[in-house]
Amino acid sequence: MTAKGVKRILRRDGSPLVIVVPDPGSGNAASGVGMANDRDQLRVTIGRALARLSVANTTEITASVLALWKQIAVRLTPIIGAQGVEVLFARALHLTSSAFPWLSGPGGSSVEDFQSRLARQEPFTAEAAGSELLVTFTELLGTLIGGSLSAHLLGPVWALPKTPSQEENSA
Repeated sequence: MTAKGVKRILRRDGSPLVIVVPDPGSGNAASGVGMANDRDQLRVTIGRALARLSVANTTEITASVLALWKQIAVRLTPIIGAQGVEVLFARALHLTSSAFPWLSGPGGSSVEDFQSRLARQEPFTAEAAGSELLVTFTELLGTLIGGSLSAHLLGPVWALPKTPSQEENSA
């Protein structure tokens, strides 16, 4: 039995991923508090995408987060350019580092720096930081191009994420 407001999703290996979900009966959905609900829904969506890819070790969690990131970059580069994607990533990394200070540090704010820092964390921390970065990036993108277009462009990434091995095979 699951506590109210908590949803359990099973990862590919059968281990649970726990996501806190707002109670639909709490009135938030109808009260016009859209931004908080959008962020909560985005967290759930990204959590599900990671749950399909991740297992309990940091190496595979890091690979899964980066597989999602690569799909995002491929979809956005024709729209906002490679430099636009890099700038948004750097900004998302900076904002995410307020919750995960180890994300900032010497070396920079490239995807490779993020990968290196993420790979040194415990699995739970790596998954939480990776998810938060993806949520923050998606929100920043929404402020740039609009939520509807952002959802349209990134929806396929969250819906059917490729595993890291599928990414390697398609490269």
